[in-house]
Amino acid sequence: MPSASEMKRVTIERNILLTKFVVSLIGIWLFIFCGDIDAEGADWKWRYFYFSKNTEISYYYNVEGITFPSPGNVRVWIKNVDKQGDYKKCLIELNCKERMYTFLAIISYTKEDHVKYGSTYLTNWESFSPGSLLNFLSTIVCP
Repeated sequence: MPSASEMKRVTIERNILLTKFVVSLIGIWLFIFCGDIDAEGADWKWRYFYFSKNTEISYYYNVEGITFPSPGNVRVWIKNVDKQGDYKKCLIELNCKERMYTFLAIISYTKEDHVKYGSTYLTNWESFSPGSLLNFLSTIVCP
């Protein structure tokens, strides 16, 4: 019968393998459903659209990456950059007519362009309110 420390070691190793597997699945899902994300963003055209004074975060959207998956809906990558230079890229889908949104993916980077983490979402649709960042973005990207 294995000792308690050996059982603990096996459990930890199993959790590490499971975590690696899940992260790999997320990466595959992002590549298949969202296309090549291009970690450095070298070919992406980012356009500034908002600054939050409270959080000191600047927001940009990808001009070349806008798609229309269905009538009235638009998918767009947004990038928010904090004052230290770290940033996140988020793939969101807006329902322009219903004034709702959902996050599809978030990837967090260091200022040196190293990925800190990535995650995919299958979130519920939420309303965006007048005066919000997403409301402002919708005035730019919605048809």
